[in-house]
Amino acid sequence: MRDVVVSSQSVRAIRICALLFSLICALQTGDARERAKPIRSDELVARAEICLSKGQLADSIAAYQEAADHDPDDRSIRLNLVKVWELAVKENPVSPENHLGLGMALQKKGEFAEAITEYQQAMRFSPDKQNKLASELLSTLSESELIYGVVDSIERALQDSWHPTSPASSTSPTATVLTVTVESDGKFGKAEISYSNNRTAEKNAILALFKSVTVPSLAGGQSLDLLVSFNSDSAKSTVVVRPLIPDLVHSTPAPHPVVPDQMSRSMTTSGIDYGPYLADLQRRVKRCWFPPPTSESNLVIVNFVVHRDGSLTDLNLGTSCGISSFDEAALNAVRLAQPFRPLPPGSKERANFSITFDCRVRDGGTKGAVK
Repeated sequence: MRDVVVSSQSVRAIRICALLFSLICALQTGDARERAKPIRSDELVARAEICLSKGQLADSIAAYQEAADHDPDDRSIRLNLVKVWELAVKENPVSPENHLGLGMALQKKGEFAEAITEYQQAMRFSPDKQNKLASELLSTLSESELIYGVVDSIERALQDSWHPTSPASSTSPTATVLTVTVESDGKFGKAEISYSNNRTAEKNAILALFKSVTVPSLAGGQSLDLLVSFNSDSAKSTVVVRPLIPDLVHSTPAPHPVVPDQMSRSMTTSGIDYGPYLADLQRRVKRCWFPPPTSESNLVIVNFVVHRDGSLTDLNLGTSCGISSFDEAALNAVRLAQPFRPLPPGSKERANFSITFDCRVRDGGTKGAVK
C-alpha cells in the first residue's frame, strides 16, 4: 500500500476551500432566513416608491396594492394607491384594466361617486362595451352605498336609545356583542347574543331596545343581517353596527395595470400566491372581532381549516389566554367571518390556517390586532 503524502500547500488550500464553503453556506442560510421574514407594509411602501422613482409604474402599483392588502386601514397607503392608478390611466387612458384598478382603489378609499365614473369608463373601453367585473362592481357599489346609509341610521337610533342601567367603571368596562336581522319593514328580528360580560339586567335592557327601536324601511323588500356591539366604560357608552354582507371590492384581486413601458412584462409569480388570500381572510375576521374590554394583555391563537369552496371546518383553540370570554370572542370572530373566498386556483382540497388575536393594553386603553 502506497503512503499518501500531502504537502503543507495542499493542506492550506483544502482549509481555504472548506472555509469558503462554510461561508457560502452561511450566506445562503442567511438569505433563506431573510426571505422567510414576513414583509411589512412600510417595506412594501418603500419598494413602491423606489419603483416609481425608476419609472417602473406597474411594479409600484403591485407593491402599493400588496401594502394595502397587508394594512387595509392605513389611509396614506390607500391615497398613494389611488395616485399611482391615476398615473396608469394617464399613461394609457383607453385601458379598461387601468380604469378598473383606479375605481377599486377609489372605492376602498370611500370615494364612491368617483369609483362609479371609473367603472363606467372601464365598460366604455371594453370590447362591445361589456365588462363583467365592472358591471358587478357597479351593482354592488350602488347597493353598498344604500346599505351603509341604512347602517349609519341604525347606529344613530340605537345610540340615542341606549342608556346603560349601571355605567361601567374604568377598571371593568363592559361589552355585549350580538347578531340581529333588520326586516324589510324596518323592524328588528330576534337578536342573539354572541358575547357579553354585562349583568343580566343590562343584557335584557339591550335586547329590549330591538323591540322598541324602528328604522326606515329597506329598499326592494330586502332584509339585512347585522353585527352590533354595545360598549361601555366610565367615560362613554358607544354602539357599533356592522353589516354582515360580502365585500366584492375587497375580495376581488386588482387587475394588472397596462402601461406603455411595461405591457410585455408579466407580474405573476410561479406557484400559488397566498398573500392576497391571507390578507382578505384576515380582513374578514378583523371586521367580526370585538375584543372584550380588559385591563390585561391577552394572546389567543385559533386554528381552522378552509376548504376549496371557502367553507370552514375544524375550528379550535390553539392557544388559550386563560380567559374564557376572550377565547370565545376570538372563536366567534372566525365563525362570523365565514364563508371565506374559495382557495386560490391550484390549491389542494383544504388548507390549514392559524390566526393570532393580540389584545394589548396601552396608556389605559385597549388595542387589538389580528395577525
